[in-house]
Amino acid sequence: MFRDPLQHLFSINKPDITNVKSITSGALCLAVTLNNNNIGVCASLNNKFTIDRTALTNPDFSKPEHRAVLIAYYNAYYNYDHAVVADHDIMEEVDFASFKKIVMIGNFRPLIKKFNAMGINLDVFDLENDDVYLIDIKLQKEYILAADALIVTATTLLNNTFSDIIAHTNNNCLVYILGPSTIVSKELFKFRNVAKVFGAVFTDATKVTSLIERGGSIKDCLSYGKKVSLSSSK
Repeated sequence: MFRDPLQHLFSINKPDITNVKSITSGALCLAVTLNNNNIGVCASLNNKFTIDRTALTNPDFSKPEHRAVLIAYYNAYYNYDHAVVADHDIMEEVDFASFKKIVMIGNFRPLIKKFNAMGINLDVFDLENDDVYLIDIKLQKEYILAADALIVTATTLLNNTFSDIIAHTNNNCLVYILGPSTIVSKELFKFRNVAKVFGAVFTDATKVTSLIERGGSIKDCLSYGKKVSLSSSK
């Protein structure tokens, strides 16, 4: 098994390019739509990627644009058949109050607000933002090692930092992967300490691709989405 989840998925389930109906790239995210109209999305980190379908069949895993289209493909492939619709959000599905030290990699502001509202302490790291509550990135490894719960956003799959991050977790830490770009597949549970994954599916591929073409974000697309999750215990 590869250290990189995308390389692992590619090794066991190479994308079927004949099953790809379209690839849509916008200013903020991209989408892959399959022939059955299942659609997967991935943020593009403010880059409009020019996508060639050969990225699905012969990807360069060092290129963000290739990683993004693979993430979107595997979203469309796995999330509809291998996950359950989540009636509640992550805060209701996981008892975070029971943990002693929670670390989050990725500045997921809506979730941070929920932690604050519930009075639960959360240590947050992010390379791309400068919010006052963010902790010096130099301390990230130290904090991860001490954590008994680690939340990582799906951006770590895009920028290929996921494997290095979870490698620093202690044996008792539980890892939760969160975000609309999350690949909701049991294959993620083969990676160190991953306990649960939270992603999304979308009910109207046409409206989602139209939003993306007009420069919409994944957050905008979620108006046509549903939360899904998968637990390692299932």
